[in-house]
Amino acid sequence: MKAFECAVIGNGDIFGYGIESNQRVTDLKIAIKKYMGFKCDLHEFTLFLAQSSDGNWLKATDPDVPMLKAGKIPRRIKQLMTQDNKMEEGALLSTFNLPEGKLNVGDIHMLVAGAHRVKILCAIVGIDDIVPMKIDERDCVVHLKQAIMKCMEFRFHWSELKLYVAKVNGAYWLRSDNPGVAKLKAGMISSEIKRMMTDVAEMKGEYELSEFHFTDDDEGPSGRQIHVIVDLPAHAKAYYARNARNARYART
Repeated sequence: MKAFECAVIGNGDIFGYGIESNQRVTDLKIAIKKYMGFKCDLHEFTLFLAQSSDGNWLKATDPDVPMLKAGKIPRRIKQLMTQDNKMEEGALLSTFNLPEGKLNVGDIHMLVAGAHRVKILCAIVGIDDIVPMKIDERDCVVHLKQAIMKCMEFRFHWSELKLYVAKVNGAYWLRSDNPGVAKLKAGMISSEIKRMMTDVAEMKGEYELSEFHFTDDDEGPSGRQIHVIVDLPAHAKAYYARNARNARYART
């Protein structure tokens, strides 16, 4: 019998649970979903061992733990939510270093993390709208590319997209009223926008979206902030730029 204490990110609940070692992570997630009354699907929340690389468990008295109630994940707790600590569905619970029998008071052994969705505003070369994408910030860049492909119904492979962090001088988010954005929508890339589209600014497929620190911001005197510049492959860029020009001429 595995016994452990769980901390739920987003409501701050800490609760104890016990389950047989021959059960799987999927069984545990089903039990937690029922116990907590979650309305989401199993794939929409993730379990992580709350254990540091030196083998120590997270403590309930840790000053960062109360922040979990607000859905905030402090850096030190974020460092526990690694691929190595992720409890994959289908894995046997006996393979994890969870306590058996009596627990040490104050130890937290598991983090229960629901989806934390962010809105990422994308400016796509040759597309006349700023496209908002809502996605879990724990997804990686590959997932964002795939979501853009599905949303826009592009007829090429998602790997042909190139995404760039839309920061002016690497410091401030690009704003929607920047003259370069209007050119971008028409399929043209201004010198200012071109300077943002560097190898350093390119969003590599394996990076987690949370690493880019996207922030929501309402429209202000300098327009909406734009988070990502989406560049298309040459064959698609020419097609959408031509359509953008035709649409512009049709309006005049």
